[in-house]
Amino acid sequence: MRVLQLIDSLNIGGAERMAVNIANALQPEIDASFLCVTREEGALNNSLDAKVNYLFLNKKSALDLKTILKLRRFIKKNKINVIHAHSTSYFYGTLLKLLCIDIKLIWHDHHGNRQQTPFGKKIVIKMCSIFFDQILVVNKDLFKWAKRHLYCQNIEVINNFPINNPSVGNPKLGGQEGKRILCVANLRTPKNHLLLLESFKQIHDQHPSWSLHCVGEIYDDAYSKAVLSEIKEMNLEDAVYLHDLRTDISDVINACEIGVLASTFEGLPMALLEYSLGGLAIVATDVGDVKKIVLNESMGTLVFSHDLEAFTNGILVYIENPEKRNEAALKIKNHVENNFSMRQIVDQLLRIYKN
Repeated sequence: MRVLQLIDSLNIGGAERMAVNIANALQPEIDASFLCVTREEGALNNSLDAKVNYLFLNKKSALDLKTILKLRRFIKKNKINVIHAHSTSYFYGTLLKLLCIDIKLIWHDHHGNRQQTPFGKKIVIKMCSIFFDQILVVNKDLFKWAKRHLYCQNIEVINNFPINNPSVGNPKLGGQEGKRILCVANLRTPKNHLLLLESFKQIHDQHPSWSLHCVGEIYDDAYSKAVLSEIKEMNLEDAVYLHDLRTDISDVINACEIGVLASTFEGLPMALLEYSLGGLAIVATDVGDVKKIVLNESMGTLVFSHDLEAFTNGILVYIENPEKRNEAALKIKNHVENNFSMRQIVDQLLRIYKN
């Protein structure tokens, strides 16, 4: 079995991490594991196992014939028989099927808000789904959407899985040790950093020694500028740290106490899995399949999206009750280790590929 993970970029994001994690995890399990990046390399290049065969296409447009033919030659030369296309890379996978390559095409949908897909994109996905041999989704809402809208009805839910990367040293975060709150999320509107900042302002007024650390890409757009402006207006420059992209996430998590996510929608967020594996107590919004990770209140605190008061109180409870914080962190860590392990997901993938 020779399997290619297909992804548009290696910038740090949930789908991108899973493409790399799967390629790495499959490497010792199958004849050959490959990863192809179509559009843009990024920080996750450094996370790819050296034994995984790698190709970067550097495509310039959706219909870049030169790169499509380059990938076709690569697939034929390496006798690849399964293409596992993540997120929007399904389009390239479909083009390869149209070029009469004898491959199985799997589409892995990580999108947290597929219901809001514009009509035009929905039609493209639906037409491409004629050529899918299998669809993988990360939560039950995506399963229902695919059942309702797509031609391929061979659909299966598959969990994400976290990787505890080796330590690379002191992450140098700033703030007081033992009093750090962490949010791992690129600065995009669905991550709702503005609510998080409102919440942290209230927390900081009561517990000024605590700090908030936001790890994720900062863009040159209105949303990122609004986040930066809000920090300044709230006089939180000395308590909120924006770290941009980082590759030492495991070390960053180990240096914090509480992991938060204020998203308005999610699929199955890698951040929460990584928080759990790293031993953080969790406060998050109840969106997507987050409840699959935080099963009950003994494992963490889930609140309705946009509920500022509940979100703030959830964090305050863990700040003011270290024993409860540690108990919740231990329970959710055990749950994630037992139910979101790499071994379980790899075995599921191998069964799917073989079938």
